[in-house]
Amino acid sequence: MCLIEAAGGERPLLGGRGRPLLATLAGAGLRIDECLSLQRRHVNTAKGTLTVERSKTEAGIRVVDLPPALTEELALY
Repeated sequence: MCLIEAAGGERPLLGGRGRPLLATLAGAGLRIDECLSLQRRHVNTAKGTLTVERSKTEAGIRVVDLPPALTEELALY
């Protein structure tokens, strides 16, 4: 069983937020602090993008194109 599947199993991590969190970390390449700072308004599943507004450096503020599998995972969440 892969880590992402385990996060959403019988006893989901972080009240059900573990699976989308791990998927975003792995699929979008974000730093942990960037991922934890995300809000729903930062994710656009229709366009398949994610906006990082808070980052460690100014260069880290960006729009990330999401892979289709991650877009689908976040749309389900």
